[in-house]
Amino acid sequence: MRQVLETMITVQDYVNELVADARYETTLVRVEDYVKSIRTNAINAQKSSFITVQEYVQELNAEEVALAAEIENEILSKSYKEAQELEKLLA
Repeated sequence: MRQVLETMITVQDYVNELVADARYETTLVRVEDYVKSIRTNAINAQKSSFITVQEYVQELNAEEVALAAEIENEILSKSYKEAQELEKLLA
């Protein structure tokens, strides 16, 4: 057990050894950089599902225009039928 304790080192000492060894320099990443990379990748992966406020307003406007056109068509259709019935009654 004593031999094991003598060979153990702290995490900080291990990290310091890795940093000091130039062979590992290109493979080391700071935690902050790793977290930033994960966040950036997550945002980039979800960008396709995002829309701007302007795009949302355009969609709403398109729906309103379609709804208004539908209502107008219904009114025109009903008024045309009622006009035909009125002409029949007057004839």
